[in-house]
Formats: sequence, structure tokens, C-alpha cells
Amino acid sequence: MYGNAHSQHIGNIIKILHNVRFLFSIGDLEKDDVRDFLPPLYKRALIDACIVSIVYCLENKINLHDPSLMKSDLEKSLERYKEKCLHKGRENNFDDAFQKIKSNYGQQVKVFGEALLKNRKELITDNFGNNIPQLLILSRICFACKQCWGEKISDAIMTHILEAEFQKQNNFLSLKTELEKTFSNSDKGTTPLGMIQRKILHTIEIQKAIKDDKYRKKFVPGKAPLWIINIRPILSVFSPNQAALNYINEHNDGCGIIFIENTYIGTKALIKGQGILPEDWDKLNEAIKKIEPDCWYHPEGTTYSLNGNKAHREKPLSMLDMTALCKLAENNIKNAHLNTNK
Repeated sequence: MYGNAHSQHIGNIIKILHNVRFLFSIGDLEKDDVRDFLPPLYKRALIDACIVSIVYCLENKINLHDPSLMKSDLEKSLERYKEKCLHKGRENNFDDAFQKIKSNYGQQVKVFGEALLKNRKELITDNFGNNIPQLLILSRICFACKQCWGEKISDAIMTHILEAEFQKQNNFLSLKTELEKTFSNSDKGTTPLGMIQRKILHTIEIQKAIKDDKYRKKFVPGKAPLWIINIRPILSVFSPNQAALNYINEHNDGCGIIFIENTYIGTKALIKGQGILPEDWDKLNEAIKKIEPDCWYHPEGTTYSLNGNKAHREKPLSMLDMTALCKLAENNIKNAHLNTNK
């Protein structure tokens, strides 16, 4: 309801399942591999099986609140998937992708503390004032599936979820490499993952992320050149914004906007880097909407603006291109030396 599901919540993993072309068999050459999307009913069966397993544990009073136990079962399931994974020997980032997954899911004590029900502003509590856990996070689901369905069926269910997680991490690492390689020599290039380009515009006021003495992230005023990064990915690449945002954070204090163009179906997306001030981001979106009032979906307070995404296919396709976006950014996001009141 409020979009505050934890990153390891099944609701967010479902979004990955929609974009993954699963690897079903290996050919002599990569072009001979058999890949395809899962049918909708197949995905529904997977998610239903996960939800039923949680209900089974609740009905039978099986403890779902021991993070070490949940972590242990998830790590064992991951190792069994890795042993049988068809990507072994085919992907350059195979070991790094698995290490990233293991690292992301290794801190379940922290995850259990973070994965709580929230509304837009605060935590939701029960009648006794206790925080309410998000039960559908992956480690709980892995444990619950084993309790409900047994290890073999549980591994079959988890194989699909972990395949999606592997491809997500492999996508991230591969695109990160291509961004580093391309932008170290040029501002534009055609890569094995698609076309990428960067425009470096004027210097603006930003909110710079730093760590305090307790390693907590906070924002302080700063200045940086505004980057616009345009990505036109090939069909097998999904969520390219994650690698691009990571690149902007590392190299330009988060001062950038990602412009993704899906050339297969004609949809587009804009994503704000963490360094861009919210008021500048809102002003840019207002300018875009004045030109294309019926094309873009931009919920208030969000860091993204979408044209023609899955939930809003009824919207007309945008004609926005890189040249027009850069011009709008130059006209609506002021130079740093003019922002004396910020």
C-alpha cells in the first residue's frame, strides 16, 4: 500500500521475475542457449507457493523470527543452486555475483530489524505497541517453504528466485564494468549490453552524501557538474539504473539523472541520483510534463518518472530524447553560483 517493502521482500523480487529471461539449456555457442520469460501462471504458482508456506508456519506456530536459522537455510539453498547453476563457466562475473548475493543476504539480524511494516512516515504497530514484521522477506520464505513443502520442492521454488537474483547481480556487475570502460575513454559507446552515453552539463548545488563518525549516512550541501546518463540496453539487460546510479555515486557525488530508453517497446524512464535536490528534480519533471502532459507518470516525492511502464501502458509514448532532456535540465536546474539562497 505504501511502497515501503524491504528490498528483500517478495514484492520486490516479483518485479525481477517479470524481467528475467530464464536460462533453460546451454547450447554449443551462447547464441544457441534456450532462454525465455516465465509464463504468468507459472510465476503466480511460485508466489502462491511462497505465501502458502508462510501461512502454514503461522497456522502451525512454527517460529519465523530466528534470523540465524533463516539465514542458515537460505545460504544452504544458495549453495545447492550454485552447484547446479547453468551459468557456470559462461558468465565472467559468476563467482562475484554469488558473493554479492551471499553478502546481501548475510546480515539477517539487520534485515529483521529493518523489515517492518510502515506507512508513508512511520512504523505501524499492533494494539500492544509492538512493531509488525514484514513476513514475506526471502530468508523467511526459504525457511517456510522447507517446512511446508520439504527440501526438494523448496529447492525447486528457490531455484527460480535465486536465478532471478543471480541475473540481477550479473546484470549489475556487467553494466558497471561497461560504464567504467566506456566513460574512462569517451562519453559515448556501443557495448555488448547496449548503447550508453553521458552529457556533462553545468555545475549545480547538490546534497552530498557523507558518513558521520558512527558510519550513518547524512547529506551536506555541495556542488558538482550535472550528469545525464543515457542507456539503451539490449533485451537481456534489466534494471540498468542500479549500476548507473552506483557509477554516479562513486564518481560524481550522486549528481546525475539516468535516462533509460527501451528501444524494443518504446518506453522510457528517468531516475534521479541521490545528489540532485528534490526541488530541482520536481522542477525538471514539471517542465517535461508541460511539453508532454499525458505521457509521464511521476508520483509526488519519488525519485523516478516513467513513460509506458507495465502499470501505465495506456499512456502515449514519449518523444523525449537526449538532446531535449539536456536542454530542459539546463533551463530548469540553475547554475550553482546563482543558487545563493540555498
